[in-house]
Amino acid sequence: MSINDDYENRGLVPEYYVAGDLVYYVGYEYVPELDRRKVGIVVGVDKMASHFTQYKVFWLRDNITSAHVGNHLQLVYNKNT
Repeated sequence: MSINDDYENRGLVPEYYVAGDLVYYVGYEYVPELDRRKVGIVVGVDKMASHFTQYKVFWLRDNITSAHVGNHLQLVYNKNT
């Protein structure tokens, strides 16, 4: 069993996003410019930034772009719709 299998068995697999996805910020670190209720658009994906894929998000209300790991974001819409 690999570490990835262990993560999957415990339900800890991070979300994966593509450019154009509409997301909320649900992370825990303090980002004063961001409010958890704000909506953003994934505008880029950087798989080489660290051990975790970084998603560049353009935040609509504040007109800023910032990078976040996938488990700090959540889709605004349901994938099954």
